[in-house]
Amino acid sequence: MQHVAFYITGHGYGHAVRSCAVIDACSQRNPFVFFHIRSAAPSWLFKLSLNSNYIHYPVQNDVGTIQQSFDKVDIPATLQSLDSFFACENEWLENEIAFLQKNQIRLVIGDIPPLAFEAAHRAEIRSIAIGNFSWDWIYSAYLKTFPGFKRHIWKIQKYYRRADLLLKLPFHGDMPAFPRSVEIPLLCKKAKRKSADIRGSLNCSPGHKLVLVALRQADRARLNLNKLASMKNVSFVFSGEVESYSNFRTVAEDELPFAELINAVDFVVSKPGFGIVADCIAHNKPLLYTDRADFSECKVLMDGLQAYSNSVFISNDDFWAGNWQEALAYLHDMPWPDRTLAVNGDFIAAENIDEFLQRGMAQSSLRKVSAASPRSE
Repeated sequence: MQHVAFYITGHGYGHAVRSCAVIDACSQRNPFVFFHIRSAAPSWLFKLSLNSNYIHYPVQNDVGTIQQSFDKVDIPATLQSLDSFFACENEWLENEIAFLQKNQIRLVIGDIPPLAFEAAHRAEIRSIAIGNFSWDWIYSAYLKTFPGFKRHIWKIQKYYRRADLLLKLPFHGDMPAFPRSVEIPLLCKKAKRKSADIRGSLNCSPGHKLVLVALRQADRARLNLNKLASMKNVSFVFSGEVESYSNFRTVAEDELPFAELINAVDFVVSKPGFGIVADCIAHNKPLLYTDRADFSECKVLMDGLQAYSNSVFISNDDFWAGNWQEALAYLHDMPWPDRTLAVNGDFIAAENIDEFLQRGMAQSSLRKVSAASPRSE
């Protein structure tokens, strides 16, 4: 077995799901790879998403941002959390270096915690980054009002420079810290089941349009659910518990892979995160969304939506008030853009990862031969 450590940020589920797509593509290409997943993302998500050899260790790898809601970052709390996290970075690095050495890790992959690449560097292991943004870029937007981020940005950029390669996804921000990068196609998990089977399991009323409300439970508390319940010929699907209305359907978080839900519905309503954007483009699903003004990635993703998907923007006020009916009707009649985007980023990433692994094996064999062979005089 070739052992690979995959460090995944705990910031949202999207990073973990797209990393699972890469892991499964790697396993299809090379079934003798074993993945050690280091992430604060929940174990059920990996169990639901993966068909590979792996073990998950619940480890915090970074801070990300502290969210008051999906459209509001608690910037002071984020800075405070960064101060606390990096105060213990030496201990974190010591633990991870010991882990990498104990488990004979051949390659480190990160989406996209900076300390993962420093640990790999100190353990003399090659590393690959995957992402469409880096945390130094995200935090740079907060410098004007909170200059304390500067000390962390400098350090994060130093650690990103340790990566041997960045696999840069579409809709990316500025990522100059990485010394070498390769652009790859869109990356997401693909649905495998028939959409009719999923709709049947949801008891979708005949003639009703099915709308996936892709929001965390804490965010849904702000929604005017009564307004949604009053809409005619529309059924709404929620992940987790929600108030009981005749046109509401619920699915447990750990019941069904998210890609299957996306593929089964007629519309998606959500924030513009990379995972949602990629899923909607890959499965040709219209998206109704609002903005996330405190997150730099949002503008890049909104541009991508306009270019490659059927999507409609509404204001934060209309979004939370449930004023969706007119926008959904507009989405229904909107023609799909002519421009297309390749969605095989998982397989392209797997090719690059396999190349690194094979090159590492060849170099390891060469070192062994060199050490065993007497020097010619």
